Amino acid sequence: MSLHDFMGSASIVRRRPGRFSALSVFIILCLYFSVYHIPIRLESVPTQPSISSRPLEEIPPRIWQIFFGYTPIKDFVPFIQSWVTKNQDYAYTLMSNDGGNTFARKHYADRPDILKPFLDLQFPVLRSDLLRYMILETEGGVYSDLDTNVLKSVRDWIPKDMKSKVHAIVGIEYDQLGGQPEFGMTEPLQFCQWTMAASRGHPILKKVVEDVVHALQAMADRKNTTISELKPEDDEVVEVSGPVIWTRTVMQSMSEMTGTPIDYRNMTGMTEPRLFGDVLVLPIDGFGTGQPHSNSGKDGTGNAYIRHIVIDEGLSSALIIEDDADWDVNMRSQLHEFANRSRELGNTLHDSSERITDATPTQSPYGDDWDILWIGACAWPPAPADSGGFPGAGDRNYMVFWARGGMACTWGYAINSRSAKTLLAWLLDINEAVDFHMGKYCERSNCVSIWPPLIGAHTAAGPQRKDSDIRNTPSEARERGETMWIVNSAIMDMQQKLGHKAPFNQ
Repeated sequence: MSLHDFMGSASIVRRRPGRFSALSVFIILCLYFSVYHIPIRLESVPTQPSISSRPLEEIPPRIWQIFFGYTPIKDFVPFIQSWVTKNQDYAYTLMSNDGGNTFARKHYADRPDILKPFLDLQFPVLRSDLLRYMILETEGGVYSDLDTNVLKSVRDWIPKDMKSKVHAIVGIEYDQLGGQPEFGMTEPLQFCQWTMAASRGHPILKKVVEDVVHALQAMADRKNTTISELKPEDDEVVEVSGPVIWTRTVMQSMSEMTGTPIDYRNMTGMTEPRLFGDVLVLPIDGFGTGQPHSNSGKDGTGNAYIRHIVIDEGLSSALIIEDDADWDVNMRSQLHEFANRSRELGNTLHDSSERITDATPTQSPYGDDWDILWIGACAWPPAPADSGGFPGAGDRNYMVFWARGGMACTWGYAINSRSAKTLLAWLLDINEAVDFHMGKYCERSNCVSIWPPLIGAHTAAGPQRKDSDIRNTPSEARERGETMWIVNSAIMDMQQKLGHKAPFNQ
């Protein structure tokens, strides 16, 4: 706005241009300074405070989950329903991969240091980890993985006497309790990040978003690659975007909030929720019930709020077999020999001072260094130099070896509570047959296999077209059932026994 515009016709100036009185000059000067100072004063009015500087509100009634579409959604429907039905009146959002990109562009348009790395990320687990932090930073609410079943309404998670003080909720996943560390654990106490909650704009979430982005860039620099090309190992994921970086960020933030150094010693062995600043820390059963460590409960009652299904029932390991699986009637003795060879293979990963012996206590008779025991595979890889063997029926000799690739078929395999998580994460990024993709998982993990397999697929007597629904098979009928590679078939032996006949030998 000019002085002329402000004064309109300004007739006094035009009529008597050379005859200003002292009063006229004073009035004009006042008008001049008022006009040109108004914009200055307006610009100095404080702008709307940023999210991080606003007083934190309560944790909003919102539930967020992420689904990138790499596995059938039907597998998770019962668990999604548990979140919806137990938390009525809560807004629920299932975020897709494209939805995550749209969300990031909306909320981080003015933060290219966060937006670009996120949009560049291709590795699904890294994207999922970073996205959950970004969601809670900008919108707040509760985040939980799809493989979680909520046991109690979110309204019941915060003790009544703490409700007005809590702006973030974290749960202990692992507590060493002063003993020996669990395999794969690097922190004496670790928070889970499969479930978490926070108010919108909580500084912990802002910090972890920044920390993860910095860690991703640092890893890309170390590997001489770009963020978009990152394909990290499992232990690297845990460090740069998973529970390790989450735990360290939470601990550091709580220390800054309270002005007191806080670490695992403030929480180890706790059995009741505790407040550190405005962060509510739940004991092991809050988000980690059903685990085989950390004094975790197994019944899902009491202070258990969610159950993570990959650790459901507190199983330390599980054998997974197909519905047409068959094995030798001598399977028990075969597994005993296989366990001995598996333990010996585990020793190849350690120096002489760390190697196990028959007197060394281990959590599994197969040793503690394996991720998959692939005892029912149809591939026939050459026996590596580190293979160990044991005799079988007739002149058969079994070879036990590290499966580093070339594996196929999932007639039977075992996983443990640790590898269940990493394998599930690996299978999220799948564009081929599941057994081939598992074979690639074994190229980067510790998978023990055996040849010939201890578990095979039984083909029954009758039309051969029933053998498979993914390949063409002859139309002729099979005279009798058989199981390839199995000498003394348990299925055939059972049929013989039911028919009161002599034991069957293929």
